[in-house]
Amino acid sequence: MAKITQFTKTTDFKAIRAGMNAALKAYGDSVGIKFELGNIGFVSGEFSTKLTAKIEGAETREDKQLKFYMDLYNLQADGTNGRKLVGYLPRCHRANFVFTDPKKPGKQWRCETEQAKEWFAKA
Repeated sequence: MAKITQFTKTTDFKAIRAGMNAALKAYGDSVGIKFELGNIGFVSGEFSTKLTAKIEGAETREDKQLKFYMDLYNLQADGTNGRKLVGYLPRCHRANFVFTDPKKPGKQWRCETEQAKEWFAKA
């Protein structure tokens, strides 16, 4: 890669991101941390990005929120027809619960609290 004198739309940010990801992955594997880079924003002399570091196997804030609301509404993670609760969106006023459906793998769906109570109620 040639020396960069300023950041423009034509700057190869994919190569910069790939280099940063490779360096962070090598370090993260040695200490048990997973790094994630966010969106890159730039002006002519600098760029910025969000860097998130997660300890492998640690419970995240989202996991704690889901567990709290599952206990609050007396829900379980595995629901009817193979559905599985995977998240909770506290700022969302209507469809707070996030679930996956085995009929459409790779997609996530949202449902309201009443629907979650019907599909994921503890027996």
